[in-house]
Amino acid sequence: MHATNISCMSSIASVIRKNNEAVNALVSVNKTMQNAEKTQKNASALLNEESARLEAAKSNFTKMLKSIGVVSSEPVNVCDMVQYGNTALALENLPAAVTLLRSIEKINVEDVNKSVEKYAALIANASAGAGIATSHSREAQENAENSTKFAAEADKTARSVLKQALAKQKERLCNTTAKLKEVNRNATALRDHANSMKTDATEHWRRSAAAGRSAEDAVAHAVAAELYAEKVAEEYQLTTEAVKKTKVEIRHAMKSAAVSLRENEEHLNKINSSFEGALKNVSNGTCNSVVNVCSTATDDCAIVAELEESLRTIEGINALMNVTAAINKLARLTMNDALIESQLKAANTHASAAEEAAAAAHAAAKNAQCTPLYIQLLHAFGNSRSV
Repeated sequence: MHATNISCMSSIASVIRKNNEAVNALVSVNKTMQNAEKTQKNASALLNEESARLEAAKSNFTKMLKSIGVVSSEPVNVCDMVQYGNTALALENLPAAVTLLRSIEKINVEDVNKSVEKYAALIANASAGAGIATSHSREAQENAENSTKFAAEADKTARSVLKQALAKQKERLCNTTAKLKEVNRNATALRDHANSMKTDATEHWRRSAAAGRSAEDAVAHAVAAELYAEKVAEEYQLTTEAVKKTKVEIRHAMKSAAVSLRENEEHLNKINSSFEGALKNVSNGTCNSVVNVCSTATDDCAIVAELEESLRTIEGINALMNVTAAINKLARLTMNDALIESQLKAANTHASAAEEAAAAAHAAAKNAQCTPLYIQLLHAFGNSRSV
């Protein structure tokens, strides 16, 4: 395609050059013709002037001939020397003849000839210039025909390249949709995982709360369980805080996942609709298209729209191939998932510690020898009231 473009541009440049040469030649011819016209006018004026002088000379010459008795009437041709050959000029007539001869002006034939020659030379130059202009014009026409041929070849090649570019764009868009779908699968998995961790977090809180109630029951039976009950209460508080943080992150993760999934679906739809629109634009609606870009065939598509418009259309879908934002959001979801797991692990650790402390409280209560003092006082207070 590059070589064809160079040939085409070379032919176009040659057409322009030859056309300019033809124009310049015609301008030169025009100037020459203008000069020739002026020269012709000058030559005509000079010829008319000398013709008038010649007529006056002929008239004076005839008068002279009559006055000296050479002829008795107007001669038919003053240049005919035969009719004067046998005439004897009398001596007394000679002074008058000399005077009349001196009165005849000299005819400037040389200037007339020079003017006519100059005019003829200008006409010859103009004719040669016109021939040159015709030659340049013919060459320009031939180069124009070559340019048309090269332009047709370049157009054909360009459309072939654009068709290949369209197929490549389709392949790249198809790969983009595959990436987006993979991102969506991972985002869906992370969303579901976050939802399951929400259930786990609630379960850890329930375990720690149950441990707290169990510890209180142990304390009710023996004062020795109080120390462990305090540990249960502490772990319950830590479990509650960890569960709250976990659920906050879970809500954020699920919301972010929902937004990411929605945006990615919109991106997928835009890819399909934009490629379908691009096909219609470059082919003027002659290409068959389907909703899924990966299932669209471009082999039978012909690029019939204007080349620049087709190129803009094909390049215009490049932006749709950018999935960086979707991948970055998935990366943040993955990091958030790891954070939730860490917080959930902490909640589990604290809930387990609460359960262990509650079990220890029951063991201590079981091994205790006496009832706690406040229990005895309560019993005593109850007995006194019953009396």
